[in-house]
Amino acid sequence: MALDLEIAGAVRELEPGETSPASAPRQLARLRDSHHQVARLLARGLQTQEVSRMTGYSISRLSWLQSQDPSFRELVEFYRQDRRDEEMTIESRLLAVGLDAIQTFHERMLDEPDSISPATVLEAAKVLLDRAGYAPITKSVNKNLNLNIGAKFDRAAEKTA
Repeated sequence: MALDLEIAGAVRELEPGETSPASAPRQLARLRDSHHQVARLLARGLQTQEVSRMTGYSISRLSWLQSQDPSFRELVEFYRQDRRDEEMTIESRLLAVGLDAIQTFHERMLDEPDSISPATVLEAAKVLLDRAGYAPITKSVNKNLNLNIGAKFDRAAEKTA
């Protein structure tokens, strides 16, 4: 028995600017822990296939979440930004520690020059200058010499003959 949609009241004319319920973007009713796990993996830059293998979500479901669900896209962006903030914090800490180490080394060179061996100063200078863009320059020269030994042997053979 076929269902007559017009009798059931499911068919009607759309108003101008109105979209059909089927084309309206659906949204997850509730974000679960598994959605957070998937969003974190995608925010790390993993491919959809990898995330699918790791989480058990089908590739088509992951594609739908990424393309159709605004709350999920927002969640992925939140984890991307969170990751960027974390990376910036790590980089700034490493930079601060590095600058402190260089300052300590510099002060020691100025205040107690005899406490640092010349080999250490030389190695530090090489590394620091290299990182500052002043790497050692190496030059190589290629020369091709065509000695024509065969022709010389021919001439020598003619003279002796």
